[in-house]
Order: sequence, then structure tokens, then C-alpha cells
Amino acid sequence: MRRLRSLPSRSRKFIGGFTSEIPYYMELSDFFIGKAGPGSVSEALAMRLPVIVERNAWTLAHERYNADWIEEQQVGIVVSNFSRVAEAVGEMLKPEVYRHYRDKAAAIRNNAVYEIPELLDEILTGEAKKHKKHSSVEMFSPKSYDSVTI
Repeated sequence: MRRLRSLPSRSRKFIGGFTSEIPYYMELSDFFIGKAGPGSVSEALAMRLPVIVERNAWTLAHERYNADWIEEQQVGIVVSNFSRVAEAVGEMLKPEVYRHYRDKAAAIRNNAVYEIPELLDEILTGEAKKHKKHSSVEMFSPKSYDSVTI
């Protein structure tokens, strides 16, 4: 971090280490720049922040899907390499572009935390009706470990 702090800059900058104050810093932000991880993207969108993320051959598979989703939902900009982040920031700073991404980000409502338990209950209840004599553990226990993907 010392090297980052010592780099010359035309703008004010803050270089911080690990923090549990992410909500505070996101509240101060106009948009999010980072990896397309599910936690990062979800937190940014929960704060109604448009995002700038990277997707390339080194991006993890599930993060590539997140980057695709970001483009499909028009909640941010996806760059092929973080060396292009300055260009993406320049684009994001155009008032009409920022307003578009901000409105799209603000419209996202992630209710998965409420929906998933209901879906699981429906699955388990449906299975339980079919197999009343079996417990849920027995119903989902593999018959052969050769066919289980972990």
C-alpha cells in the first residue's frame, strides 16, 4: 500500500487496506469498480451503484456469467482488461450514460434471500408427497457415490 500511496496523482486518493466499512464507502461512491464476484456485484447493486467489472479468459466461470448479466441488465460496463478502466470511467462519467446505468441499477431488486427458502420448501414438500415414507435425508441421499458431483 505504501507504493500505491506514493504514486503521483492529479486527483485526491485514498488507499485503504482490509475494512469492514464497505457500506460506508459504497454510500460515498457514485459507482463500483471491481471484480464481477457475486458478493461485490450484489453489494454494489443493493446500494444502487452502477458497476465497472472485468471479464476475460482469466475471469472465473461464475464471474463471467455475472459480467454477461451486468451487460444484459445494463447496470454497468464490462471491460476486457482493467487497463481499460480509465476509458470505462470516462464513459460512466457522461451524465446521460451515468443516469442510464444508475436508473437500471436502482431498479434491480434482489429478493433471492426470500425466494430461495420458498422454492426449497416447494421442492421438499413436493418430493415428500411423492415419498411419504422416506425422510428428506433419505430422498436426497445418493444411491451411488459414482454419480454425485461435488
